[in-house]
Amino acid sequence: MTAALHQDLKDRAVTHRYCRGSGDHAWPYWGPELKDFVAYAYGTAQGTAPAPAPCPNGWGPESP
Repeated sequence: MTAALHQDLKDRAVTHRYCRGSGDHAWPYWGPELKDFVAYAYGTAQGTAPAPAPCPNGWGPESP
């Protein structure tokens, strides 16, 4: 479902960030990424830049 939403947003030219990576939603995995997520969610990842911040850890839409 997440990939379908990403594709729909992409098709509609909606600016967004879609990151995929290995792991799950367990705290040991998610915890280190929390700072990046909060910065992105509150719009402070790159100051007031209009584009979304890049994905952390070299992740991206095509990552495994």
